[in-house]
Amino acid sequence: LPGMPKEISEMTATDELKALLFIAWLSRQENGKWGFEAMLQANRLSHAYPPAGSLLRSLQERADAE
Repeated sequence: LPGMPKEISEMTATDELKALLFIAWLSRQENGKWGFEAMLQANRLSHAYPPAGSLLRSLQERADAE
């Protein structure tokens, strides 16, 4: 699993927003290799952070289209 990019980890934002940005970034790495992991992380985060649910649905739609 790639680590969180420095640009995300060092930004001034909540931990939830950083996690959301990391998940979106992760889903695009290595031609989608980490897409399933990104969906798992979005699902886990969505229980406490509703915007992650929207990202999860988007990731699922993209996976279904491929």
